[in-house]
Amino acid sequence: QEQLQALAFDEYLRQVFCGGFALSDPRSIVVKMCATSLVDDFAVGELMEVLRIEEEWYVG
Repeated sequence: QEQLQALAFDEYLRQVFCGGFALSDPRSIVVKMCATSLVDDFAVGELMEVLRIEEEWYVG
């Protein structure tokens, strides 16, 4: 489960940085903060919660 979450997080970051959010989107700020300095198990969990990524995203 945690490995899957970490993989999903990595892929999500890849999509965010390649596709990007609008600068006005608060999610872009959260993602960049976590990506630059807070990437650990706790931060991944917090980021997932903040962004409310749905379960279907992991499984699908």
